[in-house]
Amino acid sequence: MPAPDLAFVKDWCRVDSAKADRGLLSLIESATLLASDETGMDYSTEKMPAPVQAWVAAQCAYWINNPEARKERTVMPSRFHAEVLDPYRDYALWLAH
Repeated sequence: MPAPDLAFVKDWCRVDSAKADRGLLSLIESATLLASDETGMDYSTEKMPAPVQAWVAAQCAYWINNPEARKERTVMPSRFHAEVLDPYRDYALWLAH
């Protein structure tokens, strides 16, 4: 399963405007990269499990509702749904840093 598609994220974020598509695609890409960083998995090549797809969509919704969390050059993940990624994290990578 790749990153969630635009229709899935639009439904999750309750966005129905076509004007938002380009911005949402950018948010999906950013959230996918953040999920890769958080878990140690490369979701551009690896299959993305359904809970991680939901995390990506929830992260996009968080950024839409909290624009201060996506300042220039700084992307802050939501602390409210961070635990969703716990089963997918590679803690050996964290210990190596």
